[in-house]
Amino acid sequence: ANTYSQVNIQCVFAVKGRQNLLQKPWREEVFKYISGIIKGKNQKPIIVNGVSDHIHVFVGLKPSMNIPDLVRDIKNNSSNFINENKWVKGKFCWQEGYGAFSEAIKSSLVSQCLPPDALILAFVVPIDVRTPNITAIDRVYSSC
Repeated sequence: ANTYSQVNIQCVFAVKGRQNLLQKPWREEVFKYISGIIKGKNQKPIIVNGVSDHIHVFVGLKPSMNIPDLVRDIKNNSSNFINENKWVKGKFCWQEGYGAFSEAIKSSLVSQCLPPDALILAFVVPIDVRTPNITAIDRVYSSC
């Protein structure tokens, strides 16, 4: 018998101190770089998006992929990439922890360009929530 799995997870993590450091002129380069990290781990990047103080990574995972290891590698390597390019003054760091959620909130990833008063309501089952200020019901501000 064949086995099939489709495990899609959204991971959310923030810039240390929720500082607005991910600037538009180079933010897309970081998203592309993160997609490359995911591909390098033989996983499927579906959407990488975010705003100046946090990022959403929607990824298709093979069952053998450990979510904490993937997020650690994304955060470590992307921090190094940002620092090597000297896009911020001082040292860039991600905040400790992250949120990981099932596919139920995929729509929130593509709605980063909603009007400032837009609300996204999603009901999710947290898999690993270590960042208390990232919530399932969150106001989304336009970055467009």
